[in-house]
Amino acid sequence: LEFRRVLFRSGINPTGSVTFELFGPSNTGCVSGEDNGQTWLQRWSVSINGDGLATVPAPGYTTTAVGTYNWVAIYSGDADNLGARSTCGSESVTFTRATPTITTVASKGGPIGTMIHDTAQVSGGMNPTGTVTFLLFAPSNPTCASSEGSAGTVQTVTVPLGANGSATSAGSPYTTIEIGTYNWIAKYSGDAGNKSVRSEEHTSELQSLRHL
Repeated sequence: LEFRRVLFRSGINPTGSVTFELFGPSNTGCVSGEDNGQTWLQRWSVSINGDGLATVPAPGYTTTAVGTYNWVAIYSGDADNLGARSTCGSESVTFTRATPTITTVASKGGPIGTMIHDTAQVSGGMNPTGTVTFLLFAPSNPTCASSEGSAGTVQTVTVPLGANGSATSAGSPYTTIEIGTYNWIAKYSGDAGNKSVRSEEHTSELQSLRHL
């Protein structure tokens, strides 16, 4: 979360300090009392410089959840100036789920009977977790139709997304039974911090060569 700063434009040469409190999406009322269970995520106390400026020091705060974060700034006051406090909601920052990308590599085709699988890599986003579902469509369904009355898929495999963002259906390979082009579509499920995404169609092509 970017650094926050306060610049004093009134008062009598204000000195003292500013306490910055950051509240997460689960604390919309900026409750900071010790008896409430909900409290600030992080707090910084910063001295006001000669220009009347106070800034949260780097690196600030790294967000871990989607939603609205609220800043509250509390001025200590000094001998010539009363203390002051900004209101909850007057400075809010909203974060939405990230949009990762998914790339895929299908195994090579061959003669009928070749076992094929698909591999996906989910990149970007915010530490994506979840699952990847691999959908396989036979040559008789070149448009990858999956609605009622269509040929549908010949295989659907759902596997957990690995810590490195990869997933593969190699643990459940499909044994081909038709000549032509098989199409894969890979769908990432998404999670609390990431939107779901799907790949474009990609192929494993079977040669017109039959085993004898």
